[in-house]
Amino acid sequence: MKAYYLTLEEQSIRRSVYPLLGPMTIGRGADNAIALSDPMVSREHARIGCNDGRWWIEDAGSANGISVDGNRVKEAALDPAKTYHIGKSAFRFIEQDEAAEAERSLTSAEILSASFTDLGLPKDQEASVWSKRLLDRAGKVSFLSPVPKAQLTKLANAATLHLFHEEQAVLSEDDRGRSVYVILEGSVRIFTRKHHGQPLEFAALDPGDFFGEISFLSGQPRSANVTAATATLLMEIGFLNLKNLIQEHAPAKKVLVNCYHQRLAANKKKLAEIGFKERRREPRTREVLPVSLGIIAASKPQAARGPTSWEVLSLDISGSGIKVALPEADPAMFQVGDQVMLTIHLPKPWGSTRAIGQVRQVSTSTDPRKLVLLGIKFVNMTLVDARKLREYVYGDTQIAE
Repeated sequence: MKAYYLTLEEQSIRRSVYPLLGPMTIGRGADNAIALSDPMVSREHARIGCNDGRWWIEDAGSANGISVDGNRVKEAALDPAKTYHIGKSAFRFIEQDEAAEAERSLTSAEILSASFTDLGLPKDQEASVWSKRLLDRAGKVSFLSPVPKAQLTKLANAATLHLFHEEQAVLSEDDRGRSVYVILEGSVRIFTRKHHGQPLEFAALDPGDFFGEISFLSGQPRSANVTAATATLLMEIGFLNLKNLIQEHAPAKKVLVNCYHQRLAANKKKLAEIGFKERRREPRTREVLPVSLGIIAASKPQAARGPTSWEVLSLDISGSGIKVALPEADPAMFQVGDQVMLTIHLPKPWGSTRAIGQVRQVSTSTDPRKLVLLGIKFVNMTLVDARKLREYVYGDTQIAE
């Protein structure tokens, strides 16, 4: 019996192992089995499937395609000897003999463990030692401890493993996704950013802890940023697998829900201590500003048609994002996750400031004008432009550390 995996190396930083248990998609959209935050990747970029025991990958009509060992292809068989590139990410296909289904999750850990020493994790541990700790560590997680070992093994077999460098971002605030992450090795910081850009830490988590349950239970975008504090190994449990588990095991659900309420209350208390909500009502954030907006072509599917730039007006602006209104535009032109180029025309003495943003919300106004409303998060801005924007919005020039 064979076990199959797809390994990912994203810009030589993030490393992941995905068990291949059935058809899956790769793309920039959050609903893909493998979601890549790369503007060179289309919303649904590629599909992976299996036919008569042979795995294959095909282009799903993407703008920038799939390359195999440097050659662009429309469809190709998955071959362990080849490397597949989508945007800035490299994939390899792995097949291994599988003695028993219970060993699948351990094999997955061994595949990743070859990179442990590169990331600064203890060097005196052999791959087999690391792999055998996976289920033991998962079984001690508070919401998983009531789950029988057989079902816990099944859950781990379907989970994805990720390795992150120290200080690498794991999740960003407002990201869409409902997976829950268990820390197997290393540690993470969970934080938000105050209006002036300084981090406000909610929690520091260690092996045996987990995060992501707020989005899992609420269905809302991520409410905080998560960064690896050290080289970190995470087990990602997908939404459907975890949903099925807690429907069968009331004790696991109870622990997860209790943690959800405790973390919400603790986060709310910290935000209240700095007057976060009151500061968002500063009237200057609602001054109307002219904005030049253009879609970055690489972030749109090839089939997209119509205008790619607009002159718009802001409805609200802060140090982290902007909301704009587009007259006479088709809302279908925009998708959550699209990358845009912004030139924000501030009044004198500040002048124009530029940023790359990511669309986080698309809606239409209820008034007769039927304006298209875009909520955009700033993802890249020079220090000079960030300083001008903060000085205009908040009246100071402090830059985040």
